[in-house]
Amino acid sequence: MRRIAIIGAGWAGLACALHLAQTPAREPRRITLFDAAPEPGGRARTVRWDSLGQSIPIDNGQHILIGAYTGCLDLMRRAGVDPASAFHRMPFGLPTHEGWLMRAPDWPAPLHVAAALASSRLAGSAKWAMARLGMKLLQSVPPGQTVEEWLAPLVGSWVWQELLAPLCVAALNTPPADACARRFAHVLRRALFSNTAAPGLRASDFLVPKASLSELMPDAALRSLAAAAVELRMRTPVRELAAPPAGVAGAPSQKLVVEGDRFDRVVLATSPSSAARLVHGLDAQASTALEALRYEPIATVFFRLARPVPVLPAPMLALPQGSGTGGAAAPGHWLFDRTHNLDGAQIPMLAVVTSAARASLSVERGVWMDRVEAHLRSALPGLAATTDRTLIIEKRATFACTPAMQAVPARTSHPALRLAGDFTEPDLPATLEAAVLSGQAAAAWAAH
Repeated sequence: MRRIAIIGAGWAGLACALHLAQTPAREPRRITLFDAAPEPGGRARTVRWDSLGQSIPIDNGQHILIGAYTGCLDLMRRAGVDPASAFHRMPFGLPTHEGWLMRAPDWPAPLHVAAALASSRLAGSAKWAMARLGMKLLQSVPPGQTVEEWLAPLVGSWVWQELLAPLCVAALNTPPADACARRFAHVLRRALFSNTAAPGLRASDFLVPKASLSELMPDAALRSLAAAAVELRMRTPVRELAAPPAGVAGAPSQKLVVEGDRFDRVVLATSPSSAARLVHGLDAQASTALEALRYEPIATVFFRLARPVPVLPAPMLALPQGSGTGGAAAPGHWLFDRTHNLDGAQIPMLAVVTSAARASLSVERGVWMDRVEAHLRSALPGLAATTDRTLIIEKRATFACTPAMQAVPARTSHPALRLAGDFTEPDLPATLEAAVLSGQAAAAWAAH
């Protein structure tokens, strides 16, 4: 019997485990999933907020998908979750507090983008700038260029500050002055010019979760794994990966020891810092590559309101970024309606997300929440009073997606060990899709 260990129950580890559990095997296999946390999900998970005597589930960050992310959507179906009912489907466009400035019809790509641009409320100069962007995407990106170097000279200040820069930060979680133009172009081409999408969707559709992140996939995946007789060892931190002693002939072992048990294949799907520590004695080069990664934070402020949230144009809105205020940096990028149903009662809630939120790390929490709330209320002046609020900062939310960032090879020098995680994907930024694709690839390796 082949024994397979998966260390880490984030989206990469869950994707690996679920694909292995549901794929017919040529030989019997036993799968064990380890995670130090009590709940699955890794960095995309649900936590509890003790607010006004109630325990409210909130996400540690607001993740969205797009229709082109077929890996994530297929994984959800494998876990028994129907994406059609799990998401608010939004067409490609620019939803703001003042309404949709641009909205694509349900047409094939790239006609839908052209139609969205032609019918948009953008100024003529902005429309031409976006058309030039479309032409630019057909060209190759010079090596080493940042998004700012590649696109800022092409468009006017409004398009740059209100559309492209926020889109870059949202997609790559890296400021445009530092962000990798090649990876940004890959995301835009995949979303805007491709007709490859999950069933019933356009590649460019924005998919905003209706429920919490844990309900979206991790909890359902864990139930599916338990039903498939996968051994689940949550609350089990793996402190060491080791090769067993050499055989009698002195040949190195092709197995690895995890928490006292020997495994034929081990997929390491933890955070890069944990992976660097665990792999150090087996592959120093991989450990060094993992340690070389740099990170960007994401800050999310949740606001609980005294009265229901007003009807918004969409469940996710782009907040104004200061193009009309002398270019002052805005503290928030995206607004989400996170009104929650708890014990039959509606709890009005909004979440404001700031990607690449370096500024949030240098001020007191209350000061940051004040800034974000002032920004929110400038966009929605009629908003009800805040009755409670909280701030979640993921200091290492994603790797810094710079031109110099090199994907860490999934293959290691030990024949029984492979890495999985968004940091192994060469073209995508740090996304749930990149994590899932890496998990699928690791599952294919572990099965053979």
